[in-house]
Amino acid sequence: MLLAGEDWAGPRPLAAGPELADEPPPSEDGGAMEAGAVASETYRPLRAEAMALVALVRDTVAAGVQRQALLLRLSALRRDRRARHAGLLREALAPLRRHPRIRVTTLPNGDVIAVGGAWAKQLDTAYDALRAMLEEELAPVGTGEWAAAGPLVRRLRLPEEAVAVLAAVETALGLTAAEAAATGDAGFGFPAVQPLRMPLDGASLAAAERALATVDLTPFLRRQTICRLPRKDGAGPELLWEERRVSLPEVAAALLPWADLDAAPRLAHRLRRALDRRLLAGLARPEELRDLRRPLLLPLALDSVTAPEFLRFDALLPSGLRAEGGLAVALPAEDVLRDPAGYAFARDFLRLRGHRVMLDLPAPALAALLPVVRARFDLLRLDGPAAQAAAVRSRAATLLAAEPERVVLAGVERSSTIAWGWEMGITLFQGRLVERRSWVPG
Repeated sequence: MLLAGEDWAGPRPLAAGPELADEPPPSEDGGAMEAGAVASETYRPLRAEAMALVALVRDTVAAGVQRQALLLRLSALRRDRRARHAGLLREALAPLRRHPRIRVTTLPNGDVIAVGGAWAKQLDTAYDALRAMLEEELAPVGTGEWAAAGPLVRRLRLPEEAVAVLAAVETALGLTAAEAAATGDAGFGFPAVQPLRMPLDGASLAAAERALATVDLTPFLRRQTICRLPRKDGAGPELLWEERRVSLPEVAAALLPWADLDAAPRLAHRLRRALDRRLLAGLARPEELRDLRRPLLLPLALDSVTAPEFLRFDALLPSGLRAEGGLAVALPAEDVLRDPAGYAFARDFLRLRGHRVMLDLPAPALAALLPVVRARFDLLRLDGPAAQAAAVRSRAATLLAAEPERVVLAGVERSSTIAWGWEMGITLFQGRLVERRSWVPG
């Protein structure tokens, strides 16, 4: 068995594979059984090669060894086009097959994956040659089925893009994503491999902050309403605030796909502040201010409240909204615990400006840690499913009993959550079910 981190001891001859092999002559009697037997005998060694490749990928991920892979998706080509390029493809892949430190695997569907060291120039050379060779075939990519499947030739990094390699093997073996999800593995007896994630570092964060200065954040902007849902029969929902936030997880996935934000909370907090600044700067634009006709809820980091971007937005806020208390700011409980004095200052500053203060409490258990500040906020937001869970129900009941009219249940996706909230005296709700206005418990 090949151990992670080892190189291959020598060249290993491989079958040419169905996409490059000459067509076998038809049998004289045209018997389907003979053809099926030949196909089965061809499939078995290819499947074994695929399984060996999966084992290699798993070892690479486990050891954190850097490698690169070349994926050639010949299954996306029609048979006539594949045959037309057969000779050239053999020639382009031959140096890789002969190289002692590169493993070339032909998959059962005809796709080819070559894996080598992190700086294997032979893979780069083969990539350039294959792209030039298949240039005319790349044009259709962008529409229809080929667009969904991706380009014909790809370079992948291991272990960061191990999932893409395993997905190609899964497809070649005829396994569906649903089957893999149902079994909790990669579809062929191995646990699903997740991309290797590294703690966020200062240099990467600085690069992300520079990118945020110019990137369009519209695709990451999320809006959701908070409504009062009276328990009285026939009473309709009353829209109170529209929350606007930039999705931190989605931005991080786009700019820092390898980064584990939880492993570097201080740097993740800096990224959160950078997103707050961009959000506030966008809201301060004249065209945005003209469209602010309904009360607004902004989830902000504690120190974003005193940032220049918030002060500018606050100064430009329409007077009608300010007079009606039309701006609410949600502050995370984690920031309150980290800096109680800073929270007290930000809370008083917001109230002096006529704004409401909401405390974001994702877990009811955190309430016990906030006895002093509990009476000094205007609204308390709880995660609905967490508050409803049996393990925290008694704690949540104690928390909500005193002032349920100031509590917002968020993340509402089931009518049962609304019904439970009503039992607790809550009438303020937020979530996808509320957005659909299909909230009446059955």
